[in-house]
Amino acid sequence: MRAAGGSEPPLSVSTWAHTLAEGIGAWIANKYPTDKRYVPSRSDGGNGKMIHLAREDVLRGLERFRSIAKQDFLASNLTDNPEFWAAQAAARREQYDRLIEAIQGSGVPGAVEQAMEWYNELPPLYEEPEFSQPDTRGKKQALEVFFKAVGIDRRTIRDARDQKAARM
Repeated sequence: MRAAGGSEPPLSVSTWAHTLAEGIGAWIANKYPTDKRYVPSRSDGGNGKMIHLAREDVLRGLERFRSIAKQDFLASNLTDNPEFWAAQAAARREQYDRLIEAIQGSGVPGAVEQAMEWYNELPPLYEEPEFSQPDTRGKKQALEVFFKAVGIDRRTIRDARDQKAARM
């Protein structure tokens, strides 16, 4: 665990969020094994497959991620850069709310497609300073955690983004 004066939230909170995503992904993989229980998804460019998930399972996971973002918001004042971490956590929580609404409106496959569109609209951040654009960084992190939880890997996301760029 990092010192309370560090410039990042406590390691246990941030690591726990990613570990929870991996845990939910593993739990889902055990609940829905790979024996023909996958469904093709247009959101990944048709090249990969998405784990078929029960709507309630995904909603439960997103609610948990949303509560972690709230905890991070409350813990942000313990860092050297509380404004950045508060804004980043608030953006994550807002993005989880949008994902929950998308699932309730169009189910998991529709929400994955919408999330892919939202992700593709985000500007690249690799040339930006580490503590810039907290809103964009928070949205990106929330979407990446969502993708990981539903079984979509970074390569599939990158391929979908590249295909969209090629069409433009």
